[in-house]
Amino acid sequence: MILKHGYHWLVILLLVCSPIVLASNTLDGSREDKLIQNIEDSITDLPILIDTDVVSMSARDEDMGFYSRKISPRADYYDLAPFVQYYHDSTNQLTFEDISSSEFDIQFLPNKLNLLNLGLTNSTYWLKIRIEYPFINPKFPLEKRWLFELGRAQLDLAELYWTESDGIQKMLAVDVREPFSTRAIRHSNSVFPIIARLGESQTYYVRIMSGNALYMPVALWSEEAFAEKAIVEEFLYGGFFGAMLAMLFYNLFMYFSVRDQSYLFYVLYVSGFTLFNFIELGHGITLFETGNVLFTKWCQPLLLWATWAMVIQFTRVFLRTKKNHIVMDFLLRLVLAVIIVHVVISLTIDRASTQIWLSIFSIFVMLMVAVVGLVGWRKGNESARFFFIAWMFGIVGGVTYTLMLLSVFSISPLLAYSAPFGTLASSILLSFALAFRIKRMQADALTANKRAMTQLDRFRAIFDNAIEGMYRMTIEGRFVRANPAMVNMLGYDSLKNLQKFGADALQKCFDDPHTQFEQLAQVGRFQNEVTYRQPCGRAFWADHTAQLIRFADGTPSHIEGTLVDVTERKEKEVAELEQENERIQKEVAEASAAAKSSFLANMSHEIRTPLTAIIGYSETLNEPDIDHAEAQRSLDTVIRSSHHLLSLINDILDFSKIEAQRLEVESVPVDLFMLMQDVKAYFALKASAQKLFFDINYHFPLPSHIVADPTRIKQILLNLCSNGLKFTKQGGVSIDVRWLDTEQFIVFEVRDTGIGLTEAQQGKLFQVYSQADTSTSRQFGGTGLGLVISKQLAELMGGTITVTSEEGQGSCFTTLIGGGVAPESTWVASAGDIQVVSDMGNLNAVEIPKLKGHILFAEDNKDNQGLVALLLKDTGAEVSLVKNGLEAVEKVSNEKVDLVLMDMHMPVMSGIDATQTIRGMGYKLPIVALTASVLQDDVEEFTNKGCTEFLAKPIDRQLFYSTLERYLGVSVKKKSMEQPVSRTSQT
Repeated sequence: MILKHGYHWLVILLLVCSPIVLASNTLDGSREDKLIQNIEDSITDLPILIDTDVVSMSARDEDMGFYSRKISPRADYYDLAPFVQYYHDSTNQLTFEDISSSEFDIQFLPNKLNLLNLGLTNSTYWLKIRIEYPFINPKFPLEKRWLFELGRAQLDLAELYWTESDGIQKMLAVDVREPFSTRAIRHSNSVFPIIARLGESQTYYVRIMSGNALYMPVALWSEEAFAEKAIVEEFLYGGFFGAMLAMLFYNLFMYFSVRDQSYLFYVLYVSGFTLFNFIELGHGITLFETGNVLFTKWCQPLLLWATWAMVIQFTRVFLRTKKNHIVMDFLLRLVLAVIIVHVVISLTIDRASTQIWLSIFSIFVMLMVAVVGLVGWRKGNESARFFFIAWMFGIVGGVTYTLMLLSVFSISPLLAYSAPFGTLASSILLSFALAFRIKRMQADALTANKRAMTQLDRFRAIFDNAIEGMYRMTIEGRFVRANPAMVNMLGYDSLKNLQKFGADALQKCFDDPHTQFEQLAQVGRFQNEVTYRQPCGRAFWADHTAQLIRFADGTPSHIEGTLVDVTERKEKEVAELEQENERIQKEVAEASAAAKSSFLANMSHEIRTPLTAIIGYSETLNEPDIDHAEAQRSLDTVIRSSHHLLSLINDILDFSKIEAQRLEVESVPVDLFMLMQDVKAYFALKASAQKLFFDINYHFPLPSHIVADPTRIKQILLNLCSNGLKFTKQGGVSIDVRWLDTEQFIVFEVRDTGIGLTEAQQGKLFQVYSQADTSTSRQFGGTGLGLVISKQLAELMGGTITVTSEEGQGSCFTTLIGGGVAPESTWVASAGDIQVVSDMGNLNAVEIPKLKGHILFAEDNKDNQGLVALLLKDTGAEVSLVKNGLEAVEKVSNEKVDLVLMDMHMPVMSGIDATQTIRGMGYKLPIVALTASVLQDDVEEFTNKGCTEFLAKPIDRQLFYSTLERYLGVSVKKKSMEQPVSRTSQT
């Protein structure tokens, strides 16, 4: 009925446009920003007081040649766009060192718009802005964390650079190159956490590239304000996409009901526009990350071409141009052919050119379709009238958005949402137009129903006996009439009592009467879900629908509504959800228990294997008739198995740190070629013994030093190379070393010619409690922890580990390590330029130093006492042994002691208490902690309690001797001894 008279279209137009007007009032913050700026300008003229309430100050620094934004912790948001300068890097090759040099200072251009709009471009742009945190109020926090937002989703490149006060350059990257789950701030836009320090200023450089429309707001948010903003955004987006999905499912249902092709093409083209906006607003990467191309911007051109094809088909079917408008139908088919041709062409040209042509073509198609609708209307096609009016909403939004992308219009928040709002309004009105066609076909049936509903007696019977609750109330919210079902649902025994307690009843139906009555006045209809407890204590759910009834002249008359009891369905849903959660939790627990049980069984086997050799060969050493050669072989086996067992324990400790999220790495300069020489020295003899090759291939140029953790890099390479040798019977293992300059990664590719991996096995490689194949552990051994730990270490150093493999053809493990190039590094162009002085020395020899002085060793274990006494036997130092901390304190008090070796866990008095007591007595002698407690927190505690240094158990003899020599050394005496190959401390 609302479509019967022409003046009702004005009502529909106002109802559809009202959300856009509200959105413009919400999104346009120019007035508020101007007001804040006026306040800031006034404050800058005031003298600085201790408790001055300064919101923010901003100014242009003419001397420095760029804009500066002053901030304050009293504010939650700053618009940075007017303070941004930009530089067009047409080469796409400039680095942070280049762009931050004085040469480029005067080449940056100021942004004169409220938002940054660089148009459609395939180039790289650099942004520059200085942020100051002035010392205005001493009560301000010394540091405050802010979120620096580039308000654009799916940027190809978004990197934030700055230089710390100590000269260290920092970089953060938030773009489509990395999975969404790795972002520090989980948002579709590029958001960087930064720290502002009181009394300091910081200049930030941003490197961006899109290959698409490069427009965005640039803002600085407090964490709380950004969270609130994100919630509002998601609420609005949820409303938009929810409405679009509702339209899609409704019309898809209608298509299956009436089998009208116009519904099908309507669903297809509205689906295309909905998916386009879904991708454009960045929701594709938030839900599907970068793994699904269908939901990334790479498919947007093809998606839009396909959508326009569906628009052409919908227009032809809906307006029946083949029958009623032959000329228009020919033109539409011609445009459809052009679309098909350009779909193919767009696959061969760059994305920026495709976007520009597609934007121009989109305007042409929108205008052409509007002309077709207008011509059909003028020729008496009644459906064309509704089609034209609905399409005009889409044109206004689409053309406005397209012209904004082409930089014809200055960008604003309202214009950025013009396409979604236009699409939604057009979709709704076209759905009405489709419904009008059905209405025309069912006119007789609807007329008969209307005549029947006018009979008062029948209406009263329906009203009084309906299962659903029905009511009528005044526009002020006073109940006038309610059927028995409504009275019972609200928990009253009669209509009189319901009217008596009208305010309470109204609150049950409208949880926010003021806002919801305003919505009724604007839209004419309101729906919500109500829930409350009835007087009997039973929870009650109902679907509530209210409608504003107007008089013939359009003035409000009253409100009618219904309540449908959905309590049973809700209770069933809750019960089913609880059952499903219990089932899932049970399955997860069972799977986890089974995996851990298998892992522990394998771990037990791996630990017992070297332990068996240690115990067995140790016992053979006690046999009286064993010869020297056999004794030496037994001793070698015990040593080798002991180090293997220690390696297993170290892996278990690292794995426990991973699960506790306490695994840490350091960032120090690393000599790349020294590190690789150490790795080669470790594996060369082992590979040769297996009749395999072991090579290192350098891909120059390479930096001589990188910033990373040398111990952890070596641990990764040792794990990967050991696996390669273990699974290789012919051929060998090689390491390719290369540098990725654009990503600032050092890359190690460990290749082997071994048994290889299937795709299923590759999927299990880096899983906790899992190996590629259970038969692998039985045939080759291993706990499966090495790769898990290695990948975690690589990720902690800013990189990752990936694998490519083919069964029977070998594997390639690629390790990427971040951190960049060390400041003292030089670039090596060829193998002849490598200068490495190896410090490996004789790996099978330990230099026993000549010591002087008195060494006190506090240890409660007699075997460890005997071992240390044996190690110190030939050093020349005097050694005293005590079995607890109390005896150590007494010894230091009564005798002259030059150095103390202190175990930390002893009876009577612990090593920590003994160390504190000795320090409290004023002794400054060196105290070296010699303990099996090797966690970082324990080491820090030992140092804080007074220990001079830390040595781990089992004892690394070379490190043990070098530590003592620094304090008590006289000269060095060499003695050939068995020594573990790895020089790293056993932790």
